Amino acid sequence: MVITVLWLFFGGLIFWIAGRFIFKADLDYMKAVEAVALSSVIGVLDSIVKMLLVLLTDDLAVSLGPALFLRPFDPTNKLHVLLSAISLMTFWHITVLAIALSRLARTSLGKAIGVVYAAWAFLALLSMLPALLR
Repeated sequence: MVITVLWLFFGGLIFWIAGRFIFKADLDYMKAVEAVALSSVIGVLDSIVKMLLVLLTDDLAVSLGPALFLRPFDPTNKLHVLLSAISLMTFWHITVLAIALSRLARTSLGKAIGVVYAAWAFLALLSMLPALLR
């Protein structure tokens, strides 16, 4: 529970840095934390959907994306690992964050989407690095 709260403040920090230094906007840190916290509700819904998919498929690695159609899922296959990171719920969450960033930083949605999706791709690849290096 403590890590979840810390993650919200860390996500808010990343959001604030993007707005403040990339877009040169006068963005309040707590507004950034609020945007990250409100968008994290989508993550709760993602957990519920994932739990139901795990129950239906008996596969712990299933997600609402291309990995849903991989049978059997092979965690040693690099393509399977990359496809498991793609989820409709994740894209929804990231898009909501980009919309919030564009509104709070008063910038175009395209620029905000580029920054948020690039940050997501970097963090996703960083988290999958051990599996990809095997």
